Amino acid sequence: IAKSFSELGIALVVAIFLTYIVLVLQFKSFSQPLVMLVTVPLSFIGVFPALWLTGSAVGFLELLGVTILVGIVENVAIFLMDYANQLVDEQGLSPKDAIIQATGVRFRPILLTKLVALGGLMPLAIESEFWRGLSVTIMAGIGLSGFLSLVVIPILYVWIQGGRQRFHRRIAR
Repeated sequence: IAKSFSELGIALVVAIFLTYIVLVLQFKSFSQPLVMLVTVPLSFIGVFPALWLTGSAVGFLELLGVTILVGIVENVAIFLMDYANQLVDEQGLSPKDAIIQATGVRFRPILLTKLVALGGLMPLAIESEFWRGLSVTIMAGIGLSGFLSLVVIPILYVWIQGGRQRFHRRIAR
């Protein structure tokens, strides 16, 4: 059991690292993927209270669910930041205006993808005692990180992009 838990811990770290590398390659930036990975700890905020409320213990399947969350929860940040980057590049909007518009435009698709994921996992949480911990872990992580990401990601995006613009202005002098 101890070996399984340590292997899952290693898998969690490797999953976060590999996700970061893929995001760096996709966005050609080191700072924006860090903002996206903020959604991972946001998902953990909901996991443990949800397990406590459902009477589930933290076991192998629950930790597997936490590892799975690493690959799922940054979708909100990707949706928002990708569209905001397009608006900044193509329309010349400020980062603040771009992320506001991106949040408004992408809100419905984000909400619907979260609801579909929660609906797909609901039967496991209700009917299967064996899979309940895994499904509750994923549901709580997806639900809370999705909600918190809609607040936190725009703030971090404006902050990071503002710092990037100040840096480029200093270099230009």
